[in-house]
Amino acid sequence: MEQRDFYLHLGFPKTATTAFQRSIFSTDSQIAYLGKRSQSKTANSVAEKIFANLLWSSGKYWIDHGDLTRKNILEATEELPHRTGGSVLVSEETLLGGCLGMFRVVSRWREGRFVGLDLDTLAERLHLFSRHAWPEGRVRALITLRRQDHLLASLFAQTFLWRRAGGCNSLEQLAEQIIDQDYYSMGGLALDYNGLIERFEQALGPESVKIIFFEDINNDLSQVVRTLQDSVGIDPHLVQQALSKPKYKVRRVDEASWTVLRHTGTNRFKHLVETIGDFMNGRKTPSVTKLTPELSRFIMNRYRESNRLLEKRVGRDLSAYGYTSSS
Repeated sequence: MEQRDFYLHLGFPKTATTAFQRSIFSTDSQIAYLGKRSQSKTANSVAEKIFANLLWSSGKYWIDHGDLTRKNILEATEELPHRTGGSVLVSEETLLGGCLGMFRVVSRWREGRFVGLDLDTLAERLHLFSRHAWPEGRVRALITLRRQDHLLASLFAQTFLWRRAGGCNSLEQLAEQIIDQDYYSMGGLALDYNGLIERFEQALGPESVKIIFFEDINNDLSQVVRTLQDSVGIDPHLVQQALSKPKYKVRRVDEASWTVLRHTGTNRFKHLVETIGDFMNGRKTPSVTKLTPELSRFIMNRYRESNRLLEKRVGRDLSAYGYTSSS
């Protein structure tokens, strides 16, 4: 039987995942893309079911339904506009968003609190998926990371109305609750990037977890190009063309604060529609979130040691992007 790698792009959200899905994954004819914004409704449906069961079903699901899942995947690849023997790829950023409890559709309530998906449970399910649903090839994870303070700021802007409804109406409150594992009790663990990667490497193998840093898109795009080409086999020219114009910005507005944009680039029209809707309903949703140096240090100090271990794991100096530096 044909040996094909199977890639699960897990997120995080707010790490250019939409750009990857819309402009790269769904347009490259050398891979079989089954995830969000795929060119096939069947492919979308198959991908949604895979991620839903990784989130909600016990490990026994993959033991009982592995053969059926594999059959559905192979049938979906045959319905794509282009047929290829290259890697199979599915993408769904809300899987790791569920670890943060950031999205209601993948969050759970326990004793009056939102609880994200436990990372050890997720890793176990990934391992069972690789054994029973795709035994003829290799299952690999593709993970996009962004420094923790900017990630939380961007997520807070996107989900502000839900935060306010839950009594969390400032970025400071969100950061404290996630880091202290109070309101979102698993969130602090999910942002321990080294621990997260370590779990997935144990589940799938050390060579089966590939990492893309969000900051490379605007600062060293060649790193992103190499990772996607060498692992998934994506056309490097396609990546260069899709990501060469920066759409995701973090700006220093003065010496006291940063702003993390909520909507830019292709999302401007959507932002306008949402802003008008918010105004008509008497609501105000921020398009930017201020991130003060004090709050940035508070968040990054929590994860600095983890990020230092991550540097050793990936063999890169991440201080220029603020992962490990003290500023």
